[in-house]
Amino acid sequence: METMGDRIKKLRERANMTQEELAKELNTSSKYVSSIECNRRSAGVMLLPRLCEVLKVSESVLRFGAPKPLHSEPVQKVIDMLESLPELAQWECYIDLRKALEK
Repeated sequence: METMGDRIKKLRERANMTQEELAKELNTSSKYVSSIECNRRSAGVMLLPRLCEVLKVSESVLRFGAPKPLHSEPVQKVIDMLESLPELAQWECYIDLRKALEK
């Protein structure tokens, strides 16, 4: 199971930051950042808002991870494509899909 420390490390690396750079942004030590990422310590409640700001994520994502998609990847791609269409085209696609499923 992915821990908050795992998520912080992944997000830090995605931001192309070293532990030292993140520590500087948080006004703390790289040793403390390392301890958080290795799950030896937890990020304090006073640190969480700034950590979220620096890593550009919500506190919910930091604490619990990104929400799992409700649909499989291919279905989600179709939904995303349909949602990018103008409203009338979405409605026409919906009607066509309903007709196809009724057969």
